[in-house]
Amino acid sequence: MSIRYLKNGEINYYRWDICIRNSFNSCIYGYSWYLNTVCDNWDALIEGDYESVMPIPKFRRFGLQGIETPSFTSSLGIFSSGLISNDKVEAFFRSIPSKFIFINLSINKFNKVNWGHPVVDHRSHFELDLVKPYPKIVNGYSNSLKEKIARAKKLKLSFLKGIPPGDLLDMVKRNSGRNDPPRLSEEKAKILRMLISTSLRYKIGELSGVYNSFNNLVAAAFFIWSENNALMLYCHSSAEGIQEHALLFLIDHFIQLHSNRFVTLIFDYSGIPGLSDLYNHFGAIESRYQQIKKTRLPFVSDFPKIMKDMSLNR
Repeated sequence: MSIRYLKNGEINYYRWDICIRNSFNSCIYGYSWYLNTVCDNWDALIEGDYESVMPIPKFRRFGLQGIETPSFTSSLGIFSSGLISNDKVEAFFRSIPSKFIFINLSINKFNKVNWGHPVVDHRSHFELDLVKPYPKIVNGYSNSLKEKIARAKKLKLSFLKGIPPGDLLDMVKRNSGRNDPPRLSEEKAKILRMLISTSLRYKIGELSGVYNSFNNLVAAAFFIWSENNALMLYCHSSAEGIQEHALLFLIDHFIQLHSNRFVTLIFDYSGIPGLSDLYNHFGAIESRYQQIKKTRLPFVSDFPKIMKDMSLNR
């Protein structure tokens, strides 16, 4: 197994993106344009002739180099058209240059780390197949979710596909003084705007909103398409929207629009407290993946705390 470490300027983006597209675990997070948007700098590990690839998103803090999962990216890891064995995962991780002192990287569910040393946490997203007709999908909703959506429909809410990105970001900014949902930093807002504009230009993005009877935007969600997957990358709801279950109304409407198709809706955003607990109420299935935390400094024993401190200083 021949694995090379390449700096960003040495990567052939064309061949890289072909590898991502042909991978059995292809995901929007792996494409070069997406990585260029969410990362200040990233390098790569490449097996053979771009048979398998692994992005290396870099960061530097306290004068030390590390690897960290970027914003708006739930997981990376190895992408390949062939089998990703445990031996291959271990070989890729052992090929990471020693200059990277810290590793805090979420890897996709087809990568499994089962050897010693790294600290492994588990994270989750939820997947809902939309191949069934809409009424049958609704039958899989929990009773409490059906009741909330029914109440929302009585409030004269309106769904609109293709809202301007500025409307979403203005709503987020108006709510920035609240802790529910969490504040979106200026840097993350800039990244989100670029992701939305780029995906809309490539015609793989969908930004939808819900307006109340006073024509105020009370909820919005950004979906991005990759192969047969529709990934809910970001969502936001105003205080009024939370009370009126506007976001649940929006998701239900999205499901209705895209039901009876070979599409998997992936809920990968849990920025609104308690929302992640509701995804399974739509009948979505939990899918777990690993988050690798590792340090190459033998005298550092409390690595998770250090990474938490670093994140607070970002």
